[in-house]
Amino acid sequence: MSRTSAGCYVISLRPAGQHAAVRRAAAAHGLRTIALSPWRIAVQDDAATRRALREVLAADVVIATS
Repeated sequence: MSRTSAGCYVISLRPAGQHAAVRRAAAAHGLRTIALSPWRIAVQDDAATRRALREVLAADVVIATS
């Protein structure tokens, strides 16, 4: 750990249950991780969701980001 990272933390905003890789990477550099999960991944398989997905995918351009 360098002097500049002493006492520093990595803030992980990954969905619940998906912080392990971030924790390992941070630990490899002597850092601790604070896991904050503002989201959780949940299946939505209802008519309104399927309709909204069809509408979005019908667009000329679709951009997905993570």
